[in-house]
Amino acid sequence: MSYVNLTEYSIGCVKRIDEQLVRSEKTNFMKKHIVSRLVYAALLPVALVTNICDVALGIFGFLGVILTVGRNQAVANFALNHLDSFKRLTLTPYLHVLKMINPSMKDTFDEFSWKISDLNVPNGLQPRAIHVSIVIAKPIVCSFFAAVGAISTPFSILTLGLVESLNELALGSWQGAGQSLNIFRNVIGWINPDLIDNHECEMNEEEIEVA
Repeated sequence: MSYVNLTEYSIGCVKRIDEQLVRSEKTNFMKKHIVSRLVYAALLPVALVTNICDVALGIFGFLGVILTVGRNQAVANFALNHLDSFKRLTLTPYLHVLKMINPSMKDTFDEFSWKISDLNVPNGLQPRAIHVSIVIAKPIVCSFFAAVGAISTPFSILTLGLVESLNELALGSWQGAGQSLNIFRNVIGWINPDLIDNHECEMNEEEIEVA
């Protein structure tokens, strides 16, 4: 794959705005505290639309994997690439809201280091039975993270996004809930475990090339 999904393009735009309006040494009060809040508010629906479009494209690609009986790596790569946006489906709205409240909060557009909810089988260990077990477990994990997010979000807002640990707890929980919704990845792994392995290898090779 030599492309990223729509959500990653959207996040890239917001990152650049964040750097120019909030973190740049040349910024001023108007840009940092007023313009940035307006931009985050305006981009919220754009981010939601791109995220939903990605998920829809991923599900469309998932149907392609079923139709090709898991024998086409390119179709699987397309599906997995766009299905990856599930992790931001519930994260994006709150992240924009928090940025509107406190534009200077720590940049959290990148993935959180703790990915408890990822529930993806490590490379080299892709038996179909494990993927089936993960599909069964993901709704439970999703409910857990959604509950943690619902509890921590009000405290994060009440503290105006100034408490980094609360922000990370809330944002990480919403990311976890979104990731756990992505049962399609593991169904693909059940159809043909090699599709997941090959996709991960290609992703790692691209990251090495970029580095």
